[in-house]
Amino acid sequence: MFVVRASYWALLEVIATHCSLEYTGLVSEVVDNGTLLCGVELVLPAPTTGSSGATIFFWSPVQTTCCGAYEQASLKAISYLQSVYGFLVVDYSFQGLVAPRSIIGLALCCLLMVALLSLSSSISMTQHMRSKIGLQSLAQLIGHLMP
Repeated sequence: MFVVRASYWALLEVIATHCSLEYTGLVSEVVDNGTLLCGVELVLPAPTTGSSGATIFFWSPVQTTCCGAYEQASLKAISYLQSVYGFLVVDYSFQGLVAPRSIIGLALCCLLMVALLSLSSSISMTQHMRSKIGLQSLAQLIGHLMP
């Protein structure tokens, strides 16, 4: 088994293409107190012909490596672009793990509903009053299992 780490910078480049950004780049700067900042520069599309697009910077201080700071700045840029353009980034590996769990939960929910229906149809009126609490508990359990 091996681990593949996705890069926010690589994802940002794909998003920039889809959003028709004029420019994306990596930048760095040392501030007055000596802290090294790594960042991402974005130039948004021009709102009108003949004008220039807005330039936006996203910064992150270097904690251990510049790569980590660039990744954090890229993630900030992606979050900003999501708020502007309204796109959704889907992690297929995560979805692959969650989908089977949801299917199993739904199947279990269906089995519990069948059990509840068969139990409620076989109970006489006097027994119904005694098992009402049990049926309510089972219904609550089904409600918690619904995806």
